[in-house]
Amino acid sequence: MSSKVYINGDFIDSELAKISVFDRGFLFSDSVYEVVHVDTNKLFLFEEHLIRLRRSLCELKIQEPQVDFLKICKELLLLNPIDYGGIYIQVTRGEQKQRSHFWNNKNLTPNLIAFAQAGMRPESKALKAITYPDLRWGRCDIKSTSLLANVLAREEAALKSADEALLINLEGFVNEGSSTNVFIFKKGKVYTPPLSENILAGVTRNFCIETLKEMGIICLEQKILKEDLFLAEEVWITSSTKDVLPIGYIDDQDLNFKAPNSLWEKLYEKFKQRKIKALN
Repeated sequence: MSSKVYINGDFIDSELAKISVFDRGFLFSDSVYEVVHVDTNKLFLFEEHLIRLRRSLCELKIQEPQVDFLKICKELLLLNPIDYGGIYIQVTRGEQKQRSHFWNNKNLTPNLIAFAQAGMRPESKALKAITYPDLRWGRCDIKSTSLLANVLAREEAALKSADEALLINLEGFVNEGSSTNVFIFKKGKVYTPPLSENILAGVTRNFCIETLKEMGIICLEQKILKEDLFLAEEVWITSSTKDVLPIGYIDDQDLNFKAPNSLWEKLYEKFKQRKIKALN
């Protein structure tokens, strides 16, 4: 059975969904996106995602569509119920009749696309990761659809039977994963790279930091060297579709992570409790 997607005010069959080949999002990745997590057909941290979407639009000077984003997401879940997954939202600068690198400050009409996508509920087990050079552009704090460097890193991880690629900058510091934020636990404290133009302000990252604070655990936003990953007692990643999961292997090196009695195990339980209350 065909799923329903949203395009510019209409809910239509996915097989009939079309957008112009002259859309700047298609031609130049001139667009932004969000993935709002869905659990038991309910939205998780929707408002936080909307705030970040609006910031991305503002940074790229793309007009914000005058729509009720929450109503659109709720309608998509009525039309396409999912137990676990997300609502993908993309806003492009719009269609430009003649392909051009610039739009000459013309107020193009943005295109808005959204759809629900089911996913597998992640198993609470340690994952495998690789390290990979960070080849992305200099404004990773904007959630742009320009993701080619992320895609290449994640593909390299897949080819090596790993679940994620941890991106290392030229100075040897960890920025983030190809689609995740990174945490380490060492000597009683948790560390995560500080927000910058090279790091996306992850919605789940922030939820994790808040959860740690509720637990009375010190969480410092501080630079993490590549070698710190191997010296840490625990390494975790967070994202909208993974919640918070531990890393057991990096570059085929066993980190000797044991879930029972780990800080991650305690955090994960508290995270799930807070998540249930936050679902809408």
